[in-house]
Amino acid sequence: MLAAVLSFVQAIPNRAVALEEDGRYTAGFMVPLRVLADDGGDCDSKAVLLACLWRCLSRSPMALISVPSHMLVAVAVPRPAGAVISIHAREYVLMEVSTDLPLPPGKIRPYSAKAILSGRVRYKLID
Repeated sequence: MLAAVLSFVQAIPNRAVALEEDGRYTAGFMVPLRVLADDGGDCDSKAVLLACLWRCLSRSPMALISVPSHMLVAVAVPRPAGAVISIHAREYVLMEVSTDLPLPPGKIRPYSAKAILSGRVRYKLID
């Protein structure tokens, strides 16, 4: 089911989000309902959408993973395979939300992999 939710979010067109809209500061972020209504969003907006959708379906621990200029989602699932990240002795499968081609859970872009391997990564756990 995780792959289906990821595929749904990946199918939403990638679109840059302005720092300001109608005179209001947005910080370059769209809330999940706005991403759905506008049928578009950037990686951080789509990452939060994926986390919200998955939280409605599962209580699996999650993390938002930030690398320079990009964001991914990580979910703790039994026996994670592919690209994973270990946080506090728990392994999380990594997922790309903004890709040109669909990528299943555990497959990430070379840019993301290189940034993570080089230690240029931050995370925010979602309990």
